[in-house]
Order: sequence, then C-alpha cells, then structure tokens
Amino acid sequence: MNHFDFDDDLPTDDLTNSEKFREQMRNFLSDLANQNVSTVPSSEQLERFVADCFVQQSFTDALKIAKYWVGIAPFNVDAWHKLSLVQSSLGNHRDALLSIEKALSLSPNDIDVSINKAVIHDKCGNITIAIDTLVEVLDRYPTNEDALMTMALIFTRNKRFTEAISILEKLTTSVSYRRDAHYELGYCYDSIREFKKALFSYQFCLDLDPFDYNVWYNIGVVYLHKQQYYRSIEAFENSLSLDPSLTSAYVNLGNSYSQLGRLCKAVEYYKQAITLDATDFSLYHNLASTLETRGDFLEAIDWYSKAIEQNPKHHESYFGRATCYDALEQFEKALSDYEISILLFPKCSEYWYAKASVHYNLKNLSKSLESYKNALRYNANDSECWLDYAIACYETDDFVSTKLALHHVIAIDPSNVDAYYLLGKVLTILSEYEDAVQSLFCSFQLDKSKETLFSNEFKELLFGIDATQFIIELRKLDEELVLLLQ
Repeated sequence: MNHFDFDDDLPTDDLTNSEKFREQMRNFLSDLANQNVSTVPSSEQLERFVADCFVQQSFTDALKIAKYWVGIAPFNVDAWHKLSLVQSSLGNHRDALLSIEKALSLSPNDIDVSINKAVIHDKCGNITIAIDTLVEVLDRYPTNEDALMTMALIFTRNKRFTEAISILEKLTTSVSYRRDAHYELGYCYDSIREFKKALFSYQFCLDLDPFDYNVWYNIGVVYLHKQQYYRSIEAFENSLSLDPSLTSAYVNLGNSYSQLGRLCKAVEYYKQAITLDATDFSLYHNLASTLETRGDFLEAIDWYSKAIEQNPKHHESYFGRATCYDALEQFEKALSDYEISILLFPKCSEYWYAKASVHYNLKNLSKSLESYKNALRYNANDSECWLDYAIACYETDDFVSTKLALHHVIAIDPSNVDAYYLLGKVLTILSEYEDAVQSLFCSFQLDKSKETLFSNEFKELLFGIDATQFIIELRKLDEELVLLLQ
C-alpha cells in the first residue's frame, strides 16, 4: 500500500525549476568535481541546490553539495540538518545521526531538527528513542502538528495502529493535516480490519481530490481484503485510468480475478504488470502460480524458472516449480526442486511433506519416512501428513509405528474414516481384536462403503491365522458383518 512519507522540509519554488538555476547547479557540481570552486554560493543557494537534488532524486549530488556546505559553514544549523537528511535518504543512518546531533548541539530547541532526529532513529530501528524525542518536543509544544503527525507515522510504520489512530483522529480537524490524517487512518483501519472506517477515511480523501490514484488504489486494497472482488476491480481500474503505470494495480487486478476464478483474466493482468516491471520476481511467481492453478503446468514451470532467475533464493518459486513437475509425474525433477526449497527454508513442514510424497511415489520408503518425520517435527497437527506417514509405516510392516501415527490422526481429526479403517487392519495384525473391531465399526459408521472394502480385504488378512477371537468381537457389534467374511 502506498504510504505518506515524512516531509523532509526542503524548499522548492519556481527558481528551483528554472533552467537557469539548473545550469548554475551543474556548473557548481562540475567545479566541485574539479576542486575549482571560484565563486562560493550563499547558504540559501546551497540549500536550494540540495532541495533540487531531492526533487530529482539525485542524492549522490545532494551529498556532495551538503558536505561542501558544512565544510564552509561548520556552525550553520541548516547545513548539518540537510546533510543528515541526505545521508538518511542514502541509507547512511549512522552518519545521519551524527550530523543531526551536530545540528542540535548548535540549536538545541530547533523543532524541525528534533522531529527529523526522531525520523532517523525510527529508520535505524531505535523506536523508543524516536518516540521519546517526539515526546520531549510535545512536552514543550503540545499542539505541534508536525510532531504529532510524525509520531503517528512512526506508530503506523511499526504496526502500532491503535496508538497511531488515537493521534490521527485528532489531526482530522487540522487544516494542514486533515487529508493526510484521513489517508493514514484508512491504512490503519484497513490493517486492523475495520474496513467501514477505512473506506470512510479514503472517501474523505476522494471528496477532496477524486483524481487521486493512490486513494483509489487503496480503496481497491480494502475491498480485496473484504473479499468484495468486483468492487476491488472497479477501484483498481479507476486507479489505472489515472495512472496507467501503476504496476501494483495490475497485480491486484490479477489477484482479484484469480479469487473470482477468472484465471485467464488474472493471467492477462499479471503479464501486463510484468511488461511494466520485468525485474520484480514476485510478478513472475504470481503469474506462474495462477497458471499452475489453471492446470497449465508447462507454462507455469517457465514462469517459475524466470522468477528463480530474478531471485535464486526465492524458495516459494522452487516449491511451485516442483509441484508442477510433481503433477506431471516428473518426480526426479520435482525432488530436486523440493530439496532446494528445503535448503533455503528448512523449517517448512509443507516442503518436507511434499518431498516425502515424491520419495513415496518413487518407492523410496525409507527416505519417505525420514521426510515425513521432519514434516511432522515442524507441524505436529497435520492429520493428513500423519495419515500418509502411517501408510508408509504400514507398507514397511512397522505396525507399532503405524498404530501410534493413526492415533495422532484420530486425535486431530476424529472423523477421518481412513484412519479408523487402517487402524482396524493394524490392530487385527497385532491381535488386538476388540480394539480392531471397534475401530472398524467407527469407519463403517462414517462411510458405509468401507464395509465392501472390509469384505474384500479382511478375508485375505485373516487367512492362515486363528480368527476366532476376531469373529467373536465382530459378532458382538454386528452379526451381519460376520456374514461379509463368509
């Protein structure tokens, strides 16, 4: 979701946009590079140079100018302040903190510098220091809206939505911040699933500017979260009509159509997103996943492979490609990709489970059992995995382990008919006839078709052994079941 950014408080006006000004700045940068600055610009002009670099996102040039500025004016608060903002924009937060502390040492009561100090600390992950810095500002100036808005944004960025909301609601009466407050409230309310309030806040923004593509996009996100997909589609289309280059809108149109089961439309929009941003591996992955759902496994494999080319450590794409190979019964290729998925994310139960299933299909029962155990180590509440593990144990004649695994299945899913039926077979083999008959009877109650299976399988199972006790226990429950064995 698009997000309101901190105001770096850098001045721009018509002078900044003029070609004459740009030419002066290019000449100055050239002189800097040649270490031949003959005419020293004023502090106001240097500040405007830095501001224009921000507008152009030429942060490296901004850094050169800001460093020159503090070099010729080491006691200028604005110089150190702007240097800190440039350093922070380049991700050099530690240097930014040193610069902003220098600015504060020159002007301890400067509100703007204190606020940006909080912003930089937040970017460094020093949330407590950031909030404490803003509290100090608000202790002196309790109604300072810049400080309040910055605090709300820090709370939002750190997912402390309730605290953010309490501040933002107050700022909705602010002339300067009411639009931004509502915009952020929309994001916060959406994040805590209070969708009606989120839509109210975004509608307020639309009433001020019905052509704001970001607001239309965020409304689409809310409807997507509400699972109202036709409305999300309408909002995303409105967003794209205002900004056809908004890649994320194409992606979420794909997501919306995918949820509606209109997979051809979803594929179309994912491909449009890729034409706008061919470097985003997640776009390739989403497209491949949709193609896989549609059953186009070969094409899905191609797109998963492209996602992997963009990000060789994306374990989800290896897993997706593996499931396609699995569906095509190319088990060796599937196994290779499952193993890479596990190497990249070893604690994923789903990956181990899939690997176990492939080993089972390849008749590698010992390796299959090992993988099932790893899957269950990371998710002991997967009844289907326990059942498949039990079947593999049964096929290796490890009936005690089969029995224990089936008890796990039934504890998790008391209505699992296959678990009761197989447990009946295992208990019969282990001569635990009373419990065997009880378990079989449960399977018959859940699924009458198991009686036919019973009549076919148990004649062979009981052949060659003394089945007297089994028949006695069976007769106690249902005489007709005994007839099935005759």
